[in-house]
Amino acid sequence: PLLADIRLNSSQLAVERGELGSALDHAVQARDLEPWASSPYLQLALVDEQRGDLDRARSWIREAIDRDETNWQLWLVAARLETKSGAVRAGLSNLRQAAALNPRSRLFERLAEKPPQP
Repeated sequence: PLLADIRLNSSQLAVERGELGSALDHAVQARDLEPWASSPYLQLALVDEQRGDLDRARSWIREAIDRDETNWQLWLVAARLETKSGAVRAGLSNLRQAAALNPRSRLFERLAEKPPQP
């Protein structure tokens, strides 16, 4: 796990420097080291989102969710990616799942008060 964490950290730092190719390479290395973990797939999704490849980012976030369906943060990222891609209904569905997994979050208070309409 330590080596994969180092690769993920390297990927995040590369994103901060604007080196998206390097960020992608490090994220792939982390995935290769821990293919069962959700975090490398999340990082791949975030890097591809930065690169403007939303289709690929959506694919990666689905892989992350497949590995950890209980992580509300993954569902929130999925909601953003779906919405940015124009799949508003899917985005709302993912947002509701995130809220269901973390119902006490202040982030979702307004959703509970008045659900958004597609």
